[in-house]
Amino acid sequence: GSEMCIRDRDEIGEMPLSLQAKLLRALQQGEVQRVGSDSPITVDVRVIAATNRNLEECVEAGTFRRDLFYRLNVGTVRIPPLRERPEDVRVLAELFLRQYTTKYRKKLAFMDITLDMLAQYRWPGNVRELQNLVHSLVITRQGPRISPRDLPSSISGLHDESGGHLDA
Repeated sequence: GSEMCIRDRDEIGEMPLSLQAKLLRALQQGEVQRVGSDSPITVDVRVIAATNRNLEECVEAGTFRRDLFYRLNVGTVRIPPLRERPEDVRVLAELFLRQYTTKYRKKLAFMDITLDMLAQYRWPGNVRELQNLVHSLVITRQGPRISPRDLPSSISGLHDESGGHLDA
């Protein structure tokens, strides 16, 4: 339905129709105009856009401009969701860990079993969910090793002491 096409605001599929019109105009005319300016600026751009929505369905639902869809649809690359490529989870988790440990000047490493658990999780929030989890772990973990107990129980299957049992 149309609400599926307007939920998040950081992907091309969720761009409001008013901004879609401005983007289309800029692409067709090769010009943009700064707010408050009288003179246009010539631009020569290629747009690389991402969405997890089916833009053809959004066009049919009236939430995405048909003319902009055809203007942008020069080449399409489908990237499967993270749950369909568990081999990428380890690589991405380690990448995010390096980024955030550098940013916060911490020394942390994943235990192998922790990476195994991350790879087995379904990741409904896709790569952003993994990135946010690693960010949170770096902020909250003192180190040096990130263990399964550091993961949310929805990922590790472990319950905290107040639950009285472990599922793992």
